[in-house]
Amino acid sequence: MKKFKTVLSILSLSIFVFLAFGSVDDDSSSSSSSSSETSLPSGGPDVCDCLQNAMNAGTYEYDEYLQASCEEYSSRLTESQKSQRISEASDRGCI
Repeated sequence: MKKFKTVLSILSLSIFVFLAFGSVDDDSSSSSSSSSETSLPSGGPDVCDCLQNAMNAGTYEYDEYLQASCEEYSSRLTESQKSQRISEASDRGCI
């Protein structure tokens, strides 16, 4: 059972990283960047909450609504913002 939870946790974390870096933005090839591209939009779910919820996949603690919110928020971010969000998670000790 412990091995299953470890594999599930790794899979969940992989999914989060894929969502953070997996999509390609149409404006990513643009040579100009504005300050709105580098700052994270407000109102999104906390990155640590998203990661913890992903780790809880397959358990009673998993929150489908939070997962959908995390995925929707991530889909609106540029590549630069996704990198910034991953850095924030790392800085805060979430990953």
